[in-house]
Amino acid sequence: MKATTFAAVVVTVALLAAYYVLGTGYLRARRDVAAARSDVTAALQALAQVPLPAADITARLQAAEQDVAGATALFPAPDDVTSLVREVVAVAGASGVQLSPFATQPWTTEEVNGVSVPVLRFTVTASGPYSALRAFLAALETDGPPGLVVGDVTLSGLSATDNATPRFRLDVRAAVYGRPAATEGSGP
Repeated sequence: MKATTFAAVVVTVALLAAYYVLGTGYLRARRDVAAARSDVTAALQALAQVPLPAADITARLQAAEQDVAGATALFPAPDDVTSLVREVVAVAGASGVQLSPFATQPWTTEEVNGVSVPVLRFTVTASGPYSALRAFLAALETDGPPGLVVGDVTLSGLSATDNATPRFRLDVRAAVYGRPAATEGSGP
């Protein structure tokens, strides 16, 4: 009888140990499933707050890409220094000033908002009456080459001849930002 009681106790302890191991594993798995369900529910609620994209998003994207391509085409090509110089000379002629000297530097590249943009820097000296120099500077910024940015301007007086309009000298340092090179995925 002792042997059967002992065997029954051992079997009972073994069953209790097995139930404990299996039961706690089941409870852990159930707790993990409950946590995962709450995470999924929270994610679904967050996604429900995100607005759906506009129905015409593709058409709007294409229109925006065409606008960017059109605006980019306005900037001068980086191999066209002669026409840029001609435009500045034409603005000077229309303003009634004389230019000399006109010095350009080689095209360089600058990073502008993460885009590599070619830049042509130049210096020019203009001489004439103050009103003509003022008109030249204003026309250079508005009617000059697209992408032109006036940097430094220095105005100095020249000797005036008898009863003549006083003449001034205007030293201008400027840069022309050229057409950026096409990048992958940009433009139509």
